Amino acid sequence: MSQGLFQWAQIAVEYISGGSPKLRLEELLESPSLFDGLDSMYAQILSKAYETAKKRRGRGELLLHLLRTLEAAQYPVSPEIFTYLSSDRLMFRNKSQQQSIQLLRLEIACDIGSLLYIPGSPRQPMRLVHTSVRDLLVDQGRCGAEPYFIDLSREHRNLATQCFELMEQDLQPNICGLSDLSESNSEVQDVVEHKVSKGLQYCCRSWLKHLVGGDWSSEMAGALLEAALNNLMRLSKTELLCWLEIMSLVEATLEALEMEKQACAWLQASDQRNQATK
Repeated sequence: MSQGLFQWAQIAVEYISGGSPKLRLEELLESPSLFDGLDSMYAQILSKAYETAKKRRGRGELLLHLLRTLEAAQYPVSPEIFTYLSSDRLMFRNKSQQQSIQLLRLEIACDIGSLLYIPGSPRQPMRLVHTSVRDLLVDQGRCGAEPYFIDLSREHRNLATQCFELMEQDLQPNICGLSDLSESNSEVQDVVEHKVSKGLQYCCRSWLKHLVGGDWSSEMAGALLEAALNNLMRLSKTELLCWLEIMSLVEATLEALEMEKQACAWLQASDQRNQATK
């Protein structure tokens, strides 16, 4: 009980100090659900942030996309990784990554600073401030029809698609431009840091977990499943060596081998489901 009260107080202080203290304190005090618990305060902050963001084109949806990505991500997501994964979004198009990160800080996440930690460094991970925030976001019974409810299976499908598309776009042979291929990985890490973005590394290491984590069985997911199968086929036929190169450069070769086994198992299970529905 006391832990919940302390968490409520901490979030309230963060929220009040993140804007006009007088106005935000009045918002909390006027809420009919005051002291009903953390869910009520989280819902109030999320709803207010979304309503404010959606007044400007693309910002509301990008705020939801940020929350969804952080919830479904298989590895820590930094501002650098998020803007890479979201580079096709309207607000980030034709922007440098530095500009996109500034937009993320100042325009997208500015009103949920009490619930979301965004580090000063673009390479440090963002995170929700408490597991209770995550628990709310993925529970439809508690979120109801609110737009910030997160369907994890759908987000895994979306992120799998994003990973495949970005790998198709950015994978290339000898991506680091090494002239001496006999050098060990430990000798070229400075080059890897410069040439292989953290976002592309995330895609290479996460596509399978998102693929497996998605629910592809619904009727609406049929076209998406076909696209996912095509993406996987393309990766195995035309991009496999480039993907393995990056996995080796980031010292994840054994992980890559395990991913290949799991991908084969997923394909077999998908084929069996397709046969069963015919």
